[in-house]
Amino acid sequence: LSNEGDFEILLRRPGMNDASIVDILEPTGELCNSDLVPRVVLRNAGELDLTSVTIEYEVTGGAGVQSIAWSGNLAYQETDTIYLPTISTVPGVQTLSVTAVNPNGTTDDLPANDQATTQVTITGQSAKLAILTDNNPGDLTWIITDAFGFTVATGGPYLTPNAIEETTVCLTTTFGSCYSLYLLDGGGDGLCCLSGNGYWELRTTNNRVLLRDLFSNTPSGGQSPPIASGIGHEFCLPVGPTSILGGECNIFTNQILNKVYTSTVPGVLSYQFEFSDPDAGFRRRISVPRPWVVFSEMQSSPLVPGVVYFARARADQGATGFTDDHFGSGCEMGLDVNNVPGCTQLIDNPSLPTHSCGVTKTFGGSAKIWAVPVVGATQYRFNFNNPGEGYNRNVLRTSYVCPLSWVTQPLVNGSTYNVKVEVFTNGVWGGFCGATCTVTILNPPAQSQLGRSVVEEPTIGSISLYPNPVRDGRVQLLINGMTDVEQAIEVEVYDLFGKRVMAEQFRNSGEVFNTVLELDGSMSAGVYLVNVTVNGRVTTHRLSVM
Repeated sequence: LSNEGDFEILLRRPGMNDASIVDILEPTGELCNSDLVPRVVLRNAGELDLTSVTIEYEVTGGAGVQSIAWSGNLAYQETDTIYLPTISTVPGVQTLSVTAVNPNGTTDDLPANDQATTQVTITGQSAKLAILTDNNPGDLTWIITDAFGFTVATGGPYLTPNAIEETTVCLTTTFGSCYSLYLLDGGGDGLCCLSGNGYWELRTTNNRVLLRDLFSNTPSGGQSPPIASGIGHEFCLPVGPTSILGGECNIFTNQILNKVYTSTVPGVLSYQFEFSDPDAGFRRRISVPRPWVVFSEMQSSPLVPGVVYFARARADQGATGFTDDHFGSGCEMGLDVNNVPGCTQLIDNPSLPTHSCGVTKTFGGSAKIWAVPVVGATQYRFNFNNPGEGYNRNVLRTSYVCPLSWVTQPLVNGSTYNVKVEVFTNGVWGGFCGATCTVTILNPPAQSQLGRSVVEEPTIGSISLYPNPVRDGRVQLLINGMTDVEQAIEVEVYDLFGKRVMAEQFRNSGEVFNTVLELDGSMSAGVYLVNVTVNGRVTTHRLSVM
C-alpha cells in the first residue's frame, strides 16, 4: 500500500463461553406442511471449546418454547449443523426463532449473537398417497379436488408394475382444508384383483392412515369411487384428535354384537363413526354418546358380512355437531362372512343394557326383551313356551325388540318361559335355529291380576310417523281408526340400548289423533324405537333421525 500515516487497530478478545446460532437453513419461504423440522447452524464464538449448549426454539402459532441439549466439541469458530425435533404451528405467516443458551453450562458472555430468526409462510396441508400398482400401471391416474371441485393435485400414469408408488402432495387451503380423492383406471380392472394385487392408501406425513382400499374391479368403468355415488374419497386436514384403536384393526371376523372403539378426547360427549366401502360408494355414519359403537346399532343401511370396510371416527368439539370436526385416522375391518344370518336368539351379554337371556321381567308395562339383530331381517318371530302350563305363543315384530305387553294370551305372573327367535330374511323364515333362553315374569303387586282371563280390548288403529327420516326435529304422529271412545295416549322414544330419551302423554276422543312431536334437540343422529301406547296397548315403530 502507498498510503502513509498513523493507523489504529482495534482488537477485541472473544468471550470465554459464547455460543451462537448463525443461520436457520430450513425451513424457509413458502411451505405446505405446518409440521416444521428446523435445521440450524451452531457456532462456537467463545475462546473455550464448546462441549454443551441448550438450544431453545419456538414458532408463532405453536405450543411455546421447546428445547434440546446439544453436546460435542467445537473449537473457536467451528460450526455444527443440527436438525431439531419437529415443531408444529398453523397455516399463515409465522416466525421461527432459535436461541443458544447456557454454553458449557454457564452464562453466555455475548448474548447478542445467541439468536437467529426466519419467517415462513404456510399455505397448505400435506398428505401422502401410496399406491401398489397392478400389472398395468400405465392405466392408473388420480386427482384430488377441493371442496368446490377444483383440482388441487394430480398423479400418474405410472411405469413400474407391482411396485409401490408414493407421492407427497401439497394441498392448498384457499377454499378450506377438506378434499376428495378420485382414482381412474383406463383398463377398467382397478388395482385388485384381476390384473394384480394392488391397493391405495392415503396417509398424513407422519403416516397416520386417512383412507385405504383395494380398488377392485367395479361396474363403474374403472373409477373409485363410482361416478354414480356422487361423493369422492373424502378427507380433511389436519387429521382429527381421535383414532380407531389399534386392537380393532384388520379384524374381519367381527360378530354383530362386537364393539368398535376409538380413542377418547377429554371433554367430548359425542362421537361419530364412519364405515365405508370405497369401491361400492357405500358410506354409513352413526353418532353415539360414547367412544364406541356396536355393529348392531346400524339397523338401517347395515354393514354386510364379508365386505371390507374402512372405519374412522371424529369427536364433537367446538360448535355443536360434526360439520366443523375432522375425522381421525382409521383402519379396515369387517363382519364375519361365516355368520349364519338366519339364526338369532335373545341377547345374552350381562354387560349390555339389552341383556335378555335368563332375565326376570314384568309383563303388561314397558319392559322389553331384545334379540340379536340380523342384517337384512325385516321381521322377528318370538316364541314363548311353557310346556307345564300348555302355553305356546308366537309374537311377530318388525324389529328385534319385543315389548312384554299384549292382550291375547298374556304371560302369567310367576311363570318362566322358554323363548327362542327366528327371522324373516330375503323372503324366507330362517327357523328357530338359535339358542333357547328363559324369561321369568314377576310383576309387582299392582299388576298381579294379569292372567289368561283378560278379554281382548278394542283395536289401537293404524299409526304413522312422518317424515321418516326426521331432519328438523319435528315429526307428525297420526293415529287412525281407534275404536275406544276416550284414549290415554303415551309416546316414548328409546335408543337402541333401551334408554328412554323422550316421553309425552296426551288425551284424545274419537277415532283420529294427530299431533306434531318436537324431538329433543340433544338426540344424536341414528335409529330410535317409538312406543305408542293407547289405553295400555303398545305398538313399536322405527324412527330415523338425521
